Amino acid sequence: MEETKKIHKGFKKFILIFAVFALILMNTQVREKLLELLDGFKRNDLELTLDIQYQGENLNYFQDTLIRWQNNTITYFNNDGSDKWVKKYDFDDPEIIFGHKVIYIMNKSTGDIYLMDNKGDTISRIQINKPIFNLKEFSDNIMVHVKEQDTLEYLYILDKSGNPITDLETNDNILTYGLGKDNTKFVYSTLMANDTELKSTLFLNKITGDEEYSLELPNEIILFSEFLNSEVVVLTNTRLLLVKNGEVSWSKEHNGFNDILIKGNEINLLYDNSLEVFDLSGEVKTKINLSIESNQIIDLGKYIGIHGNKDLAILQNHNEILKYIGEEDILKILGNNNYIAIHYLDKVDVFKLDNK
Repeated sequence: MEETKKIHKGFKKFILIFAVFALILMNTQVREKLLELLDGFKRNDLELTLDIQYQGENLNYFQDTLIRWQNNTITYFNNDGSDKWVKKYDFDDPEIIFGHKVIYIMNKSTGDIYLMDNKGDTISRIQINKPIFNLKEFSDNIMVHVKEQDTLEYLYILDKSGNPITDLETNDNILTYGLGKDNTKFVYSTLMANDTELKSTLFLNKITGDEEYSLELPNEIILFSEFLNSEVVVLTNTRLLLVKNGEVSWSKEHNGFNDILIKGNEINLLYDNSLEVFDLSGEVKTKINLSIESNQIIDLGKYIGIHGNKDLAILQNHNEILKYIGEEDILKILGNNNYIAIHYLDKVDVFKLDNK
């Protein structure tokens, strides 16, 4: 058996060395095919190992800490499930958002936002003084969407200490918004609709608030917009498109989708039973037929997670390497390279990701 393992390792090493020399001599199309083959050698098959199960409703597994948000009260738990820290808020319109490293607790009606870490310490308090519709986290900054009355909407960009960076107001409905990774530009889209016209408009602004460009999309509704390098990926109700310098670089029509994820230089568009991966030129790099019915795609570091109502599939290098068949409805899934936390109505299962 040990001799067989050595032979397999030696064969793989020979193939990899041969492939490196072959890449130098091959044309682009053949080179891409060979790179896909090499992805198979880099693939690690996984298995899920249940690490711990927490029983109870309204639970969230955040930064290795179990937290409950219920009846205006946030509770931090010890590893054994006992209470570690409890704080009650007197909010009339409460909402909690779990960011990457920060928890945002809001009183949406008054515009108060409390930022907390996974130890229960308050990082800062932000006062918008206007009713909050939504909040999104982008690296070190946040964007707060405010709807005031029926006709006026605002976007506020702030750092996590509450210091204002920029803001804008519009009479149109704000659909989507996001910050670039270097925090020098932001993108947002609006919808204008009346009895005779429906039109979405995409705006790209400098962080100072100055408009760099706008792009009108008649008879389309923008559902998603996000930076990909200096370009912007836009998904509407009818097509996927890439916008560069205010012009549509390419577009692809679709007949409905479930979710979208930008990861690296790839655009992942999820359907019921398949995943299409687009490159920057708009070409379909690969189409993956999935073994589960799917409705959401999540970034798990070096992996991609896809789940449906009960089941989960994990992909690496465009290959499905794990399938988990569940029995209960999934509320949400969080995780990274090392663990996955599956949230159900009455429990949270935390799994380790182990290589076979």
